[in-house]
Amino acid sequence: MAAESSLLSRSGRQASRQTGFTLVEILIAATILFIVVGLVAEVYRAANLSGSKASRGADVTLVTPLLMDTIQARLREAKSDEPQQQQGVLLGFRFEWQAKVIQKGGSAPRFSPENEAPASGPDRFYLWQVDLRLDAGNYQRSFQFTELSWR
Repeated sequence: MAAESSLLSRSGRQASRQTGFTLVEILIAATILFIVVGLVAEVYRAANLSGSKASRGADVTLVTPLLMDTIQARLREAKSDEPQQQQGVLLGFRFEWQAKVIQKGGSAPRFSPENEAPASGPDRFYLWQVDLRLDAGNYQRSFQFTELSWR
């Protein structure tokens, strides 16, 4: 019986000494876990936003040269120096541009033997100020440049 009571008292002491984590340790670990998950989510969100901006920038880089070639051809075909404009959609981008002549000129003045004075030719060269606006949903981009045309 004495052997049984010593076993019982030992097992009683062992029973009161349970192994495992305390509530404070679990709360600290959970707090650290939530902070790490929050930081990872923020990094993912920032990377996703940066990727979408880069994608839109690449799309604009693709569309802009096409539009500039179109604008250049349209201005060179213009029959007068009246303001020009166009609207449309290209590769998912709505665009709108306006152009107006900011300077015009002819060939260099030449000496005219009949008048004995310098004579300049008709206006053949036109410098246009072009305003271009691209719009794709909530993304907008504006450009301003000059273009030279001649007749």
